Amino acid sequence: MLCFATKRARYITLSVSVIICLFIFFRTSVQRHIFGACACGQCVIDLTHDTWFQQHYDPYTQPLLTKKNSILSTALYWWWQKLQYKSRVNYKAVAEMLFGIFPNEEDYSDAGPGRCRTCAVVGNSGNLKGSYYGALIDAHDLVIRINKGPTKGFERDVGFKTTHRIIYPESAVDMDNSTHLVLIPFKTLDLQWLISVFTTKHIDR
Repeated sequence: MLCFATKRARYITLSVSVIICLFIFFRTSVQRHIFGACACGQCVIDLTHDTWFQQHYDPYTQPLLTKKNSILSTALYWWWQKLQYKSRVNYKAVAEMLFGIFPNEEDYSDAGPGRCRTCAVVGNSGNLKGSYYGALIDAHDLVIRINKGPTKGFERDVGFKTTHRIIYPESAVDMDNSTHLVLIPFKTLDLQWLISVFTTKHIDR
């Protein structure tokens, strides 16, 4: 009788284990089918009904500069060069120096079917005045603001939270240490400026 009970317990344990495994597998499959690339109600990559968005959105484009994607195609390099004054500075040499100082990592592409992360991009036009959107903005995981867009005194409309600021080097003066700085390099000199900040402290303009 004891032997029978032991075998029965083993079968029950095995059956329960199989059921749990199947549940986890099918839950993940259903989750991917419903939510696509993330666990949000709607993922950016799943906006198939928006034709304009689908034509312009490339999920494989890396938003941040890394050593790998710093190697520009000829067409892209010359397009970028048109945005700046003529310079004899070697871009490749500057990029090599840059990644000799900064880590060659990309920390913002870790999306997955079990994760939902949202962001709010807040401009400086004044359209949010009187909107009472502060709490809604602060509810996002990432809150990105442009240049020195103020929050003090306007928290009810624009929120308290700031995780990232997108700025030009010229605007990076007297910034506090509470946010991440996202630098937009419109010229090779901007990359040199960044290098100088973390090395010689001499800011070239």
